[in-house]
Amino acid sequence: MGDRETFHHALESWLGELRRYTAFCREHTPLPNPARFDSLENQQRELLREILRLRKSEREKPENRVGRETDDSFLGFWRPTVFRTTPVGLLAASEVYSLDTSDTFFLLPEEASPDKNPYRYPDWEAFSWMLQDAIQSWAYFEPLAEKSSSLSLRGKRGMKRVRKKYPIAPTSAYWLLREGTMLGRLAGGGEEHLFEWTGSELILLEDRFGSWIS
Repeated sequence: MGDRETFHHALESWLGELRRYTAFCREHTPLPNPARFDSLENQQRELLREILRLRKSEREKPENRVGRETDDSFLGFWRPTVFRTTPVGLLAASEVYSLDTSDTFFLLPEEASPDKNPYRYPDWEAFSWMLQDAIQSWAYFEPLAEKSSSLSLRGKRGMKRVRKKYPIAPTSAYWLLREGTMLGRLAGGGEEHLFEWTGSELILLEDRFGSWIS
């Protein structure tokens, strides 16, 4: 096969592997039942759904499909996306994407570890080193705690600064929305947004509470 044919064959094989792996994961850990969601989970679901709608719209722009649907695909930089999220995020994704045919593959963090999923295509002849890794994206909520891995809490006084700047009631809790993308092994970035959960409402305290880029 010529270079273009070789690339397309390898790409479709890669997509097939990712699709089979994702289906395997959902057989073992099905999508959650929304009827069992509490108020916090439902509000997180709404926010994640909006984030995913924006990401889907951006990915479907013609300039971002080069390498998938154009005659010069094998010269483009398009790759499948492996998207890490929580069970709440999986359900939100199912409301935005057609998961059976999507070229974005939604996985739980433990499913998306490199040793478990085919995020890297092994055919060095078909892909340059820049294109061998799937795009890695993520969006999920997590509680903000003393030992959080948040970049904004580095240093012993991290949580003290948060409490001083954003005092909340003892019955409330801090939450982080973490999102980002790695386009390759050396290129990417992420953001953290700080929220308060009052027990009935999820309130944004600080947009881009933390961020990084590489």
